[in-house]
Amino acid sequence: SFMRYFTTKYSSKEWLRQYVDGVIFLSPGLAGTFSSIVFVATENAFSLSGIAARHMISQWAMFPNFPLFKKCIEIDGKSYDASDAFDLMKEAGYTDDTCTAIYNEVKPFLEEEMPDPGIRTAFIYNSGLPAKCGVKVIKGKAQFEYCGSDGGLEAKGAQYACSHWNDVDCYDYQKNDTEFGHFGIIN
Repeated sequence: SFMRYFTTKYSSKEWLRQYVDGVIFLSPGLAGTFSSIVFVATENAFSLSGIAARHMISQWAMFPNFPLFKKCIEIDGKSYDASDAFDLMKEAGYTDDTCTAIYNEVKPFLEEEMPDPGIRTAFIYNSGLPAKCGVKVIKGKAQFEYCGSDGGLEAKGAQYACSHWNDVDCYDYQKNDTEFGHFGIIN
């Protein structure tokens, strides 16, 4: 999420306190999404396909937050964390030099716990619809795991922030209804 970058990387705490009254995260992807791994590995992201999808920087920036996405990949009974995804993709031949360069730029952000920006924050999200949040591969056949989301982005990031940050208000629709899906909430 751009606002996570902005409030924790680009702006000082002093500047935020002086100029920002608060931030509202609406249907946020603040912890990334497992779907980004799928988009990059399959070279299929929305209307983009092929190398353009694999090199789409926003998909790499939306890779799952490593501290939150543990044991989200299982291959023939062995569990892996999101932090292992790049190496697994590399071993499978799903990366190239451009992917490596992009990944090396975003990796430090993916590795860190999601810090509290230190300003008033609100989250409006939905955890009532399923979205891909993991995969189980048995003898080469993939079966996706699903978890609570707005149908597109997992609720993990908002749930983490709501339980770990200070000065935060949260509203989770908890609706299994596409009207409360990712784009429904935004509209």
